[in-house]
Amino acid sequence: MVMRDAVMTNAMFLRAGFEHAIRIAMHEAMRRTLPRRPEEPDIVAMLVLEGTRYLAATLGAVLGSDGIDCRLSSVFCHQRPEVVFVRGRCELGDILFVHRHHARDPEDSTRTALLLQAKKTHLDRYEVGPGESQQLRLYTEWPRFTYRRSGPSLNGQQRDLQPKSAHPGAQYLLIDDLGHDLALSGMLGLPGTHCMAVAPARIEMSSQWSLADALVQFFAGLTGRSFLDDPDQDGSDWSRVVHDLLAHARQHVFNRTRSGVNRASRRADAPWSVADEDGACRIAWGGGGWSEFGRESGDELE
Repeated sequence: MVMRDAVMTNAMFLRAGFEHAIRIAMHEAMRRTLPRRPEEPDIVAMLVLEGTRYLAATLGAVLGSDGIDCRLSSVFCHQRPEVVFVRGRCELGDILFVHRHHARDPEDSTRTALLLQAKKTHLDRYEVGPGESQQLRLYTEWPRFTYRRSGPSLNGQQRDLQPKSAHPGAQYLLIDDLGHDLALSGMLGLPGTHCMAVAPARIEMSSQWSLADALVQFFAGLTGRSFLDDPDQDGSDWSRVVHDLLAHARQHVFNRTRSGVNRASRRADAPWSVADEDGACRIAWGGGGWSEFGRESGDELE
């Protein structure tokens, strides 16, 4: 069974498992930051450090019956890299998902990335404020930018992404800010609720689908943006930015004092993961192909 068919056939089970992994990450962020409330970076950090094993377990349990063997790892990077452009500067994003699918027929192979900027909000609606306009401008206009505060391998390098408009490879991650004690909060796992949602980059946003739904779509190749293994073959510079993030994450650790994270590796492996050097997971399947899934996110260096 091909990857897309396997994912869509089992979408209901994958969605349920992904929702469980996301709730675990949210609860862990709350536990670690008591008596205070977690901030966006705490939640994103726990999505990587704690959620990875449960995402991997879901993929293995659900897709294993179709001959797909899942091995998952994730790598970490927030507020690094930072980019500057005419009349603005901001971080590149909070979390990057990368999926490579290698089929028996090379023409059927795919490589997809999804970059997300995280915001805590009520999931039904989010409006970008004046202080956040530069991030929105980056995701909707893609001005030529230069890396700074990004380490010696990236500092001073320029990228010029095409097209100069919003695209499904860069969207917003909306994180539930209702708290854990309200019935409508996704923290309780009630039907029809979720902790995180994904929305296209606009001034006013509403949740288009839950993060769990978006991950199902992502693994099926229905959202995100394609990239190439050889950035020199991609005139849009999107592939180069994806590789920039992967390479940068291999070179740095991170701290998050609020949630007790100290010099943590930016790479978090599932217990059985055998990952590539860039932190991508390999999902091998007996039908003549295999897939990889890598994830990058970031946190302040405190």
